[in-house]
Amino acid sequence: LRRQEQELTLRAPIAGEVLTRRPDQLLAGRPVERGQLLLRVADVAGPWIVEARVPQDYAGDLQAARVASAGELPVTFALLTDPTQNFRGRLVDLANVVELDAEDEPAVELTVAIDEPPPAPRAGAGVLARVDCGRRSWGYVLFHDAARAAASWWY
Repeated sequence: LRRQEQELTLRAPIAGEVLTRRPDQLLAGRPVERGQLLLRVADVAGPWIVEARVPQDYAGDLQAARVASAGELPVTFALLTDPTQNFRGRLVDLANVVELDAEDEPAVELTVAIDEPPPAPRAGAGVLARVDCGRRSWGYVLFHDAARAAASWWY
């Protein structure tokens, strides 16, 4: 019985702070299954990162710019909790898989390392981010969305 009881003990894969609000109320008397996400835990003392999703239409441009620069692309972002202040980071990872986001739109996940964390960061806060993919002609910048839309209608 002690062995079975020990198997019921849940341990986080990292040491950190529980970010889930009211975990005692959330889990009280609730049956759980193996592999089910129960709590969000983060190492708030460690380096902060931004995880964002970009529509799949832009994933090719991001990948091409990443290959062309042979390094990490600069990123400027603002937290939605304080959109008046901009922060800098660099694109360190771009997923190779397209997944559906919260709105069931195909998107690619990217990870941004933050150069200097915001003064009062909040885990889970939304961001507005801009990845610097290099220079393009003004015609490309102005009309690439319209060209993609026309191509998708055509095919």
